[in-house]
Amino acid sequence: MVKYIPYVLMFAVATMIIYGWGLWRTMRQGQDLSNLLCSKGIANVKKALKKNKSLTRKELEPFVKDLTAKQPFNSERIGVTDPKAFLDSILPYMLKQKMIKEVKEEKKVVYQLNK
Repeated sequence: MVKYIPYVLMFAVATMIIYGWGLWRTMRQGQDLSNLLCSKGIANVKKALKKNKSLTRKELEPFVKDLTAKQPFNSERIGVTDPKAFLDSILPYMLKQKMIKEVKEEKKVVYQLNK
């Protein structure tokens, strides 16, 4: 009977670690989905600017309109419901990271990829 105690303790520790990891993952899920959606949006904006050289904020909206993000092995999804607000959140980040630049052309502000 005494020889089974280490196995029971190892099983309890393994269960505790798996439960803790699941709890931690659940708590961070919202932030992870948001980060995933932002990275997809940034990739779409960069691809659109690469193809079209320069676009206004209004012209960028269709490229991020129906974007969704989902983690593997999870049914939770997050999506873009307001393209204007989504662009308001990712364009300043992209400007700060020097991925894109803001140029004024004919009373319009257009965005271009940095080279």
